[in-house]
Amino acid sequence: MAILASQVTSRLSKTLHDIGLVRWTESEMWEAIDDAQNAILEARPDLYEVTEDVQLRDIGVRQRAPEDCYDIFDITYNLDDNRIPFSGIVKTERGTMDRAMRNWMISPPSPRMEHWMQDIREKKIFWAYPPVSEDPDTGEPGWVVMRYARRPIKVTGSAQELASPDEMINSVYYFAMTRLLEKDEKFAGSPQAQAFLEKFAMTIGARTSGDSQKKQAKDENEGT
Repeated sequence: MAILASQVTSRLSKTLHDIGLVRWTESEMWEAIDDAQNAILEARPDLYEVTEDVQLRDIGVRQRAPEDCYDIFDITYNLDDNRIPFSGIVKTERGTMDRAMRNWMISPPSPRMEHWMQDIREKKIFWAYPPVSEDPDTGEPGWVVMRYARRPIKVTGSAQELASPDEMINSVYYFAMTRLLEKDEKFAGSPQAQAFLEKFAMTIGARTSGDSQKKQAKDENEGT
């Protein structure tokens, strides 16, 4: 069950004693929700993870992720013409490739990738080995399976489903409240706004800590 924008705006309007949306409009609340989702994205991009079939966009070694990508987690497989995974792609470091094969950037091109390397300067850019060429059967670059953090779509309606997972509804609400209070001169820099920001930080921190503990326990169990 996804979070609806109306669930958050209703809660916001009640807290602000503005049920009629007179002082804060619904559009302002949507903007605050957008800010909240983007703040969560920056703190916990893994909460927005998707796995998608992605067509490579460029010819050569320097590649771009989809427009809605915030950060690439992994590129796992090449896909055949029927979009079925058929060969694995291994992540490596550019320094490793440079040391092992100094001229790898001018290697014979292929529509299929063997390795991918992340560009630490820009999250949406990655490097491909061998250099990507057009598929002779389609005349276009090939397709891969990519795991990445997808940027939330801007909220434009009360019935819209949010990208944030259900368990983050309080985090969305706390941060949105902070934004709305900051936009009002009466509350800008107020203790109320600061209190909601602190609650947001606590929910994000608690979730991060809890997930880290679960991952550690899982790793320990798998190691036994």
